[in-house]
Amino acid sequence: MSVAGIDFGNQTSVVAVAHKGQIDICVNEVSNRNTPTVVGFTATNRNIGESGLSSQKSNSKRTITQIKRLLGRKFSQAEFQADRQSLQYKTISTANDGIAVEVSVDAGVLQLSPEQIAGAILGKLKLIAESKGLRVTECVIGCPAYFCDRERRALMDACRIAGFTVLRLMNETTAVALNYGILRPLPEKEAIRVVFVDIGHASTNVAVVSFRERELTVLGTASDRCLGARDFDAVLAAHFAKEIKERYNIDPLSKPKPLLRLIDSARRAKLVLSANKDAPFHIECLMDDIDVSSSISREEFDALTVSLTERLLIPLRQVLEATQTSISDIHSLEVIGGGVRVPSIRQKLSEFLGKPISATLNGDESVARGCALQCAMLSPAFRVRNFEVHDVTPYPIEVCWGPPTDDFASPTYNFEEKARLFSRFNSVPCIKMISFVKSEPFQIVLRYEYPEELASREAFLGRFAITPPPVEEGSATPKIKVKIQLSIHGIVSVKSVQIHEEVKEEPKPEPEPKPESSEAAPTMDESAPTEPSAEPAAEAPPVGDSPMTDDADANADANANVDADANVDADADADMDDVTDANGTKEPEPTEKAAETTEKAAEAEKENGTDSNAPTSKPEKSPEEKPKKKKKKIKRIDLDFSSVYGSGFTDDEFKLAFEKEVEMANQDRVVEETAHRRNELESYVYDTRAKLDSEWKEYAPVDVLTDFAQKLNAMEEWLYSDEGYDARKSEFIKRTTELRKIGDPIHLRKWEDEHRNEAVNILKGTIVKYQMFVGECEGDEKYDHITKDELKKITESVNAADEWLVSSLSKQDKLKKSQPIAFSVSDCQKKLDSVNKICYPLMTKKRPIKVVEVKPKSEEKPKSEEAAPAAAETNGEPVVKTPEPEPPAKMEDDVSESSSKAEETSP
Repeated sequence: MSVAGIDFGNQTSVVAVAHKGQIDICVNEVSNRNTPTVVGFTATNRNIGESGLSSQKSNSKRTITQIKRLLGRKFSQAEFQADRQSLQYKTISTANDGIAVEVSVDAGVLQLSPEQIAGAILGKLKLIAESKGLRVTECVIGCPAYFCDRERRALMDACRIAGFTVLRLMNETTAVALNYGILRPLPEKEAIRVVFVDIGHASTNVAVVSFRERELTVLGTASDRCLGARDFDAVLAAHFAKEIKERYNIDPLSKPKPLLRLIDSARRAKLVLSANKDAPFHIECLMDDIDVSSSISREEFDALTVSLTERLLIPLRQVLEATQTSISDIHSLEVIGGGVRVPSIRQKLSEFLGKPISATLNGDESVARGCALQCAMLSPAFRVRNFEVHDVTPYPIEVCWGPPTDDFASPTYNFEEKARLFSRFNSVPCIKMISFVKSEPFQIVLRYEYPEELASREAFLGRFAITPPPVEEGSATPKIKVKIQLSIHGIVSVKSVQIHEEVKEEPKPEPEPKPESSEAAPTMDESAPTEPSAEPAAEAPPVGDSPMTDDADANADANANVDADANVDADADADMDDVTDANGTKEPEPTEKAAETTEKAAEAEKENGTDSNAPTSKPEKSPEEKPKKKKKKIKRIDLDFSSVYGSGFTDDEFKLAFEKEVEMANQDRVVEETAHRRNELESYVYDTRAKLDSEWKEYAPVDVLTDFAQKLNAMEEWLYSDEGYDARKSEFIKRTTELRKIGDPIHLRKWEDEHRNEAVNILKGTIVKYQMFVGECEGDEKYDHITKDELKKITESVNAADEWLVSSLSKQDKLKKSQPIAFSVSDCQKKLDSVNKICYPLMTKKRPIKVVEVKPKSEEKPKSEEAAPAAAETNGEPVVKTPEPEPPAKMEDDVSESSSKAEETSP
């Protein structure tokens, strides 16, 4: 299994996978590392990525581009209306001022949401990531830091439609910072500040990031949502369009296809100017068969785009001011994105910084690599070096509350009570607790504090209705605690609503002391446990550096509204484990520090000769001693609540979108497979017809070849007819099979004729080898371990194979090449395997090893007897041996004896 990091761009997208300890960028079907973010619709299927881009000029009205600019947007907002002017396809308004893309196909007119279009592109990226045979389901996907809750939910829905499990929706500048810092030597104590400037296709994002050893902290972000590389292309295109209209009296902006060609040529001229002082401009047959040509210098281009380069400094100044970062505090400024290739941009940033800018990262792939690293960190299937990532949210969020309204689903409300919940640049993820003391139903609303900062201008995030249970007469009003989460994706939601009730318990009576003096007093373990504080958990001090703390403004508003029967406070959720739940009470466990203190005290008492368990007399109760208070415990009860969010798919909407994507994906697969089968049939017709008069001429009768040629010609005519054009995949498979029934036997006879001699020679050589081996075994002592029966078995097997080969060759020689063969190459191979299976094990049989017994040293004969000749039997005849050197066995006895002596003398 592998995990993926996705840079979902407005023009192109990049996918990286973490596998085998490294991050790899995946290439698409044409070996490009960047895949166009394009979906083209035809009458029957979709062309996604490279195929969609290649057909864009001829299918512009059904080719969807720049879909990232549509995610989470509203149809009426000004930014979308400005983007809409450059879109070639049709967009319409839906319910709640949403956006839909309308395309025409054979089945009718399709109305698709931007989430569905983005899901199709992400599904293509998923296939690219899985092209290496690895299953990819988990991913981290990058998004601009300015994406609000509405846009983030839309991107999450698109990922779900594509079949991804999103582990994190990561800000693109944060992903770049992770890729920058994880393998770079960083200081341990004093952090350094690095500014990242990402100039993408349609937007610019700037972030100030603090780096310390194995840690990065995003201090702040700023963006220009409508400034990117496409704006520089548009300026060049407008310049050339004006010149073409004056010189050639044609307007390329009036028609879609010339406009697309003009923008592409302007983009190429911009790239040429990044490394040259002048760039040529030429388009053949732009309109009315007119060729146009021109040129532009870098000075002219810089003069045309001076206002755009000045705008780049606005978000840079904003983020430096918001994070209180001076230019002297900046360690370096890293630039990424396609827009930074413009020399004037780099020069402007360098002048502002007062030193050269840095470009140590791959501007096109750093976001995908950072996302893949983060995905590997979050996935349990990988082990990655520890590196902490602290991100922030750019927009402050507030909470409002009030009595129930009639229209619960409406985003409108009129609640006067409110408090800031998450401040600007609040850490992500983060959980806050809000406490209410209420007995009547009420509602809370989450909203952005400054909606004018958002692209959608929509402040509403969600509404939640809470109905407390009835309070018994005489009982105190319970405290209702609402847990609100700003998730790792930057999406806000209500996680739970609980009632906290105080449960009072009478103290247990103290046991009377027993008269026996030997009875030990109760120890620490036997005494009543320490009860939790009677005060609410919210009043406990924060624990450590937990992010679950409230804003100062929220605390101030809470104190101001105590009398108004609503209290907003900062609850550190760490102490909530000590309270009870609805099923019963739970006593707090002693802490480790308390246990260590108890153990040290017990050891000290033993050293001093005292014992805490020793019998002691009960001290008399002081008259001034106060009676013990009733002990209190806190019981938590989960409370159901109703919720409605301002954006995102409902379960039913997601189900319909997912089913539609599956349907279209299956249709794409069928069309692709049908085209493959059609190409297979077409290739077979052309290749086979060319062989009939050349290669196959000798291997089939003339009448068969003539009839086969006629069928191939008829098949070619059918392929280019209306019936063949609209045929299904099964029809192509059927017709290919019919032709192969005629052509495959001819091809087989040719192949057998070409490879028969080689197979026969191998079999003959094997037969001769075993026959020679049998001849060598006769009368040779080194083969006396092979019995006569075994030699007979070899001879019989070899003779049988030889007879079969002679007979088969005799039959084959009588046949023509155009007739069916007498035996095949595979028959020779089978016969060869049969002979080797019997003969080879017998030929390689090893001689048995003779076992020589070595007598112990104590039983050896005297040297005088050893020198005398000894009689030995060899083949039944006595042989007189002369004295020989000591055998190896003798040396082994000496070694063993010396080693045993060494063992005896060793200590």
